[in-house]
Amino acid sequence: MAYQHKTTQTKKMLLNSLLDLMVNKELEDITVRDITEYAGVNRGTFYRHFKDKMDLVEQKERQIFQDLQQVELDIKVFDDTANIVISSENVCKLTTYLYTQRRFLANLLGSNGDMTFEHQLLTWLYSTIIDNLASAGLDVTQKHLKIVVHYQVSAMLGVIRYWFIEDQGATSPETIAQIIYKLNHDGVWRNFENRPL
Repeated sequence: MAYQHKTTQTKKMLLNSLLDLMVNKELEDITVRDITEYAGVNRGTFYRHFKDKMDLVEQKERQIFQDLQQVELDIKVFDDTANIVISSENVCKLTTYLYTQRRFLANLLGSNGDMTFEHQLLTWLYSTIIDNLASAGLDVTQKHLKIVVHYQVSAMLGVIRYWFIEDQGATSPETIAQIIYKLNHDGVWRNFENRPL
């Protein structure tokens, strides 16, 4: 148990060292030596846990996507109004989890980050929404519906990027969830009125 705790702490320290370095340096330019020197550990310690720097990043990414599988984005389709709604509670579950990973996400979605991760996150959001719409009985092969969902997930990712990079996570997950919900529910143009939540 003590060994497992030490392993977890070492991995966390190496990841945090990488994230610190990414503030001023692109991911592709950071070496294992940079990471270990910054962390104050030898290279053998690094290679005991990771094959290379990308293995460090990918292990963290896999953990995030495994965690996201537990976040339900249940989509309701109301036949009487033809509205499709993701409840603010479900959006809040997503933003609350993402907030716990904000430092990693800010770095990976930032200018020095990893475009592959951004694409994977977009794909996960798209697939999750499409799967929910299919379960609700919608024909998800329609081109128009696909365009709408692509628009939606790109917009959500844009809000998340703003939240963690420009806003630096200062806004609460609940407020961000409410903003996303209002954008989904009311549409973009109505939200230009800048009404308080």
